[in-house]
Amino acid sequence: KPGDKEYNDMWIAFLTQFSSHLKEKGWFSKTCIAMDERPLPIMKTVLDLIRKADKEFKVALAGLYYEEIEPELYDYCISTDQVLPKNVIEKRKKQHLVTTYYTYCADCKPNTFTFSDPAEAAWIPLYSIKLGLCGYLRWAYNSWGEDPLRDSRFRQWPAGDTYLVYPGFRSSVRFEKMIEGIQQYEKLQKLREDFKRNKHLIRKVEQCINAFNIQDLAKEGTASSDIKRVISLLNEQ
Repeated sequence: KPGDKEYNDMWIAFLTQFSSHLKEKGWFSKTCIAMDERPLPIMKTVLDLIRKADKEFKVALAGLYYEEIEPELYDYCISTDQVLPKNVIEKRKKQHLVTTYYTYCADCKPNTFTFSDPAEAAWIPLYSIKLGLCGYLRWAYNSWGEDPLRDSRFRQWPAGDTYLVYPGFRSSVRFEKMIEGIQQYEKLQKLREDFKRNKHLIRKVEQCINAFNIQDLAKEGTASSDIKRVISLLNEQ
């Protein structure tokens, strides 16, 4: 267990040599030691251990928001049921730290299950603008089950949760819709930058973005309506 002598001895030995290897290869600056949905006591213990191996290691976490360790995390990804304070998001932006959000199998909406409204896949990247985050993290791209072309279920998880694309270089409707959402995200950010002195246009962009509310997705057709409104705004320009 984290904190046990055996655990610490093994991981410090590995991380110390791993650090040297990464620096020798020129990869250290783009490497993160990442954790997934770990509780705060374990995170604090492991952070102490990593710092003993090399205090310059970048650390990432996808999970709950922990105020006391936030400054130590280079890449912080929170789940949809968590709230990062706006001042923390702005501070992290100024420090050039990565801050994103993620969906997971317990989320009903938005999501990219095979039974989800395809518009939700486009909605997900755009919601990160509303939150003021760098983007969105999806946990699995091609973690296929036994027969992915015929059955997208995996144990107790919702169908499609473990992959967005299919074997044999096959895409999917939800993956293509996510690409559309990313393209719309980039276009909205470009509008914000290129027309920041055009108060009328910026107001329209902000109104469009601020209309994205995760609670509204419980109503059928909300994701599609939000995406249509973004497309209409972009096509006007």
